[in-house]
Amino acid sequence: MGIRLKVDFGRLAISGDVEGSLPIPASDIFYVSTSGGTLLEASWNCDRWRFDVATDGAALVRIDGETVAVDCPVDWVTVSEDERVVERRRDPDPMPLLELID
Repeated sequence: MGIRLKVDFGRLAISGDVEGSLPIPASDIFYVSTSGGTLLEASWNCDRWRFDVATDGAALVRIDGETVAVDCPVDWVTVSEDERVVERRRDPDPMPLLELID
């Protein structure tokens, strides 16, 4: 199913797989992480919040103004004032060595 995030009077309202609301930190940038590995960055842009995907996870993410739809099963959501995260290093797989072609 997934979740829907919406900025609502200084709080982040969450509906869908998990329900609730979390306070938005008192800064110009905050981060939202989900159990599916998606990391969103929200930044204050003059008069409203702007969301961007900072790290792709398992979800399809749709952003419409101050509302975000995260389409994949979600077990938990966190909000943080900074981007202190520890991630698995994503080095590309090496190309296989090809034998000399005759």
